Amino acid sequence: MSVLHSQKSSPEFTVVSWPRSWPKRTQGQSSVVHRRLDPRRLGLGFIVILGLLVSLPRAQAESVRALVVKSASNTGSDTRSETRLNPIVKGRALSRKGLPVETTFALRQALNELNSGDFVIISGELLDLNRNKKPDHIRVQGIESVGLQRLLGVWRTANWDVFNFESFEKLTLYKYHRTGRSAREMRLSHLKDMSYSLSPDRGSVYSIFMVEAPHPQLGRAGQVFVGSLELQTQGNTPVLQLSLIDSKTGGVSEVLSLLQVAE
Repeated sequence: MSVLHSQKSSPEFTVVSWPRSWPKRTQGQSSVVHRRLDPRRLGLGFIVILGLLVSLPRAQAESVRALVVKSASNTGSDTRSETRLNPIVKGRALSRKGLPVETTFALRQALNELNSGDFVIISGELLDLNRNKKPDHIRVQGIESVGLQRLLGVWRTANWDVFNFESFEKLTLYKYHRTGRSAREMRLSHLKDMSYSLSPDRGSVYSIFMVEAPHPQLGRAGQVFVGSLELQTQGNTPVLQLSLIDSKTGGVSEVLSLLQVAE
């Protein structure tokens, strides 16, 4: 079913003027035999090493919310842009420079696709390599979701179906109807409220997961839509390519091309 289809029995219409600004194994038995270790059969050196390993602190990855910071990095005669993360920690002021990132090549490439001000939730940990009781590096072991500043705002299809990305999590859809002779007046029917999340896929392509708000009056839960999103530029015009996936077949069921509406 199309994301532009509403489950409402009748749409809610609101006549508005063109806005100057928008609101922001159990089978068989296992062949593995488990035996207890007999300390009497172990060498003294092995026991000492085992004790040291057990006593070492083991850092566990946790979800860290952060803002992306792009900073200039000088390498000899070259000046490159370095991607840092500014952790959002309650009771701690944000740093303008952000923290250097320790991660894999693939994850660093994904982070490099982001811009300053973008939002990211990573799986990792804050590091205190200088031992001054302040985090000075951040280790990234995975990227849970991202929020793109350049995605925020109003986008429209050729038929003026409107997608308003109000925040890094909230999306509202409207249907457009022209009224009267004036092209600057329109009738917007509120179609649906949705929550969404993005995660890196490849290059500038992101996987998108959208959940429609439930309909208590209809006695049913909201629909779930999965697809991919890519931000492009045609000339000086930002273009959003949204491809939706059929959950039954795994194929592309709908492709929408949207232009950004100037505020």
